[in-house]
Amino acid sequence: MHSTKRLVLWIPLALLATLSTPAPAQDARPGVFGEVLDVRVVNVEVVVTDKKGSRVNGLGAADFTLEVDGQQVPIDFFTEVVGGVVAGATAAAPAAAPPAAEPGQPLGVSWLIFVDDFFSVERDRNKVLESLGTQIALLGPADRMALVAWDGHKLSMLSSWSNSIPVLQRALKAAAQRPAFGLRRLSEQRTLVDDRYMQQRVVGLRAVSADPTHLAPDERQLVDLMTSQVSRSVGAAAATLRAFAEPPGRKAMLLLAGGWPWRPIDYVIHDPNRLITETTVGAEQLYRPLADVANLLGYTLYPVDVPGMNQRVVDVSAPGPPDPFVESRRENEQHMSLGWLAERTGGRAFLNDKRLAVFEETVTDTRSFYWLGFTPKRSGDDRPHRVRVTVKRDGLEVRSRQGFLDASRTAEVSMAVESSLLFGNPASTLPLEVTVGRPLKDRGRRMKVPITILVPLGQLTPLPGPEGPTVAVELRVAAQDAEGATAAIPVIPLQLRMPAELKADSAGRYSTELLLRRAEHDLVIALYEPVSGKVFSATAHIAP
Repeated sequence: MHSTKRLVLWIPLALLATLSTPAPAQDARPGVFGEVLDVRVVNVEVVVTDKKGSRVNGLGAADFTLEVDGQQVPIDFFTEVVGGVVAGATAAAPAAAPPAAEPGQPLGVSWLIFVDDFFSVERDRNKVLESLGTQIALLGPADRMALVAWDGHKLSMLSSWSNSIPVLQRALKAAAQRPAFGLRRLSEQRTLVDDRYMQQRVVGLRAVSADPTHLAPDERQLVDLMTSQVSRSVGAAAATLRAFAEPPGRKAMLLLAGGWPWRPIDYVIHDPNRLITETTVGAEQLYRPLADVANLLGYTLYPVDVPGMNQRVVDVSAPGPPDPFVESRRENEQHMSLGWLAERTGGRAFLNDKRLAVFEETVTDTRSFYWLGFTPKRSGDDRPHRVRVTVKRDGLEVRSRQGFLDASRTAEVSMAVESSLLFGNPASTLPLEVTVGRPLKDRGRRMKVPITILVPLGQLTPLPGPEGPTVAVELRVAAQDAEGATAAIPVIPLQLRMPAELKADSAGRYSTELLLRRAEHDLVIALYEPVSGKVFSATAHIAP
């Protein structure tokens, strides 16, 4: 994740001295999510409509063609869901069947609501939440819903999976009472406009940048800031999906976004005649992590345009009336990002006034569809693959997810650790004992933090080695400072020699140092054993 304040996280590869001392007991706090996922089957939800936009029912597996990276692949599982009930199912490979897809039985939808408090203005956000509260009665008996909010620093779970309408209505009311920070985002954007206005008053109408093909320092600062903020918010939504990875039935996320620009540079520099040749973060690079995780886990994204048309906040401190061209261009930027996320995952974007009917419309959208499943050739190379579904009959249109990510186990564990950091919970139910020493001042604004990890050797799998049995684990440390800045999560492979006499409580100590910016930090420390798939984790807070 990107940040204007780079967070340094350095872990030296020190040697580990194994000991046979028992590890003291530690209470296991359940994490938000379970063990590492093993997504073997890709399920594709397909909506088929005619030229009038009406749903088309009664098609069979033979009516569809499924392609992966341009090559046709067999459909291992096929079923049609009509009115929320599984009409029928055929499976060439039983492992490819979606969960709870039994003919004649209702198929529930797991609704995950992500509320973006970081970009949203309170007035606009609460209007959407209020409309959701009035439509919540549309939940079916097999449906469930969870609610998560993001404030730019932490994710807060306002409701876990529930089918209780009173419980969910209380969670929506609690979401409406949380502070929203959209006015701060508008203020940050206003700063550049005010500076430009003052400069033009001083120097006349001359260009305030010596080279119009390059960003001025203040422009670059705002572009980088906005890119960092969008990246963090997109990452938070992806972490939320990972935290609620395996609910039953169909999975859908209502993404209440407060105004995420497609390309921050176009949002800041709204002159279409000005060609910027500087390199900036690409739009798809910003939003692909969320689409990839949604497609990996089988979630359909339904992004919601929280500001809506004619709901923009009027800045009375502005030097003049809003420029209609600029406002239209910025609104289009926000719509493009939501439309792209919906298109990539087979969902729909709810823009402007449509946002107030989002739950009613998405309930209808998820009640009738075709469910196709296939087993891809997995290599775990972390590469995206294109998926294309077509109908052999003329005059019909298809909407479905457009790809999947062939995620490695290493990437999945890192996603789990990142989710744990943002939720403030341990990454697994297997505890890890970690001792954090006193932070020491380092050069500049940095500090060194000594940590000691007690590795639970007795719970790991010994492997034969030339110098005796060893275990292979991966160490990960995720850090976030008080301003929400994070760093890339390092993956440190460790080879540990086992003691001659291995007991269930045998443990080894690993000591190292973290190099961090001198500020408060939250940490998640995780050990992952690829052989068994076990994840051991702990959380810590550091104050200089």
